[in-house]
Amino acid sequence: MNYLSHFYFYSKEHDPYYNCGLIFPDWLSSYQRLRLNKPMIATNKSEEHLVKGIQNHFLGDKTFHSSDYFREHTQAIKRILEKTSLDKNRFRFSFLAHVLLEMMIDRLLLLKNPESGTLFYDNLDACDDELLLYFAQNNSEADEGFKLMIQKFKQYRYILQYVDVDTFVYSFRRIASRVGIVFEEMELTEIKGQICDIENIIDRDFSKIVTLFDTHEK
Repeated sequence: MNYLSHFYFYSKEHDPYYNCGLIFPDWLSSYQRLRLNKPMIATNKSEEHLVKGIQNHFLGDKTFHSSDYFREHTQAIKRILEKTSLDKNRFRFSFLAHVLLEMMIDRLLLLKNPESGTLFYDNLDACDDELLLYFAQNNSEADEGFKLMIQKFKQYRYILQYVDVDTFVYSFRRIASRVGIVFEEMELTEIKGQICDIENIIDRDFSKIVTLFDTHEK
């Protein structure tokens, strides 16, 4: 799942460190593709809440990636991509479909519940960056640059801009570039032309993704 989905489906009211934990592994992955050590070390109550949120991050990913919903909708997006002129030898359509599905769920959450994005960032703003850095350094190979990444993530609030198709596609390109996938402008334009069809597929069955997470303990 992408950032906002983790928050939307697993967040707890008045528990910002837990809610921050819901996205913490993705922060580390974005920053030099780091992973958390096991077992995790928590030195105070805030960090204990972070750990619980992190544990539910992994639960959310496991629930989502093992679901019929995930399999069916990645296949549907893959079929859309296969109908384009994109080079099948250059791109792993299954991976692109995976990323587009997760991002599209975030986009639809914002379109249907605009306040969810603001609440998401309000929770992150309530967490102390120094504490987050200290926790990351104790539990991974993060360095001081990790704090700067967190601050930029909070400042630019780029997920709120998923509602704009151009920004959505730009963010998709940026995510793909982290694993060495580089798009030419014409290729990116081709993907942009499929966004409406992809959105319709996800929106049509959107109640199923809500039901999937409603049946699991938070």
